[in-house]
Amino acid sequence: ARVDQAATYDAVAAHVVDRALRGFHGCVMAYGATGAGKTHAMAGCRGDAGVVERAIRDVFAAADREADATHTRVEATYVELYLDALRDLLSADACDAENAPPPRSPPRSPKPTPGKKAATPAKKAAGPRLREDAR
Repeated sequence: ARVDQAATYDAVAAHVVDRALRGFHGCVMAYGATGAGKTHAMAGCRGDAGVVERAIRDVFAAADREADATHTRVEATYVELYLDALRDLLSADACDAENAPPPRSPPRSPKPTPGKKAATPAKKAAGPRLREDAR
């Protein structure tokens, strides 16, 4: 079944934003198989905003409505967890090698040539990482 972006936001994120505006911490996370629509749901597309843009709009609309009565402080984290690596999507250096997007599929190991010793794969880093200065 096809669900539009507004319905997705209303069903999964609007109540999180509302609670955040009342002082509670909130988190909206997309999880699922490759090709399931996580990026589309979160980012949307031109002319059809996703969850992130709709949430930001609601937060700043509420801040504008209460600008005379309150001081509003907005903090947000936007990260991607992929193959045990955490990437800060709001970082100014998001394109740096250490924070660059991961490859879309794991690299394939070359087939060993008869008579040649196969290369030893690199060791995998232990657990998710986030650059200290990116927090």
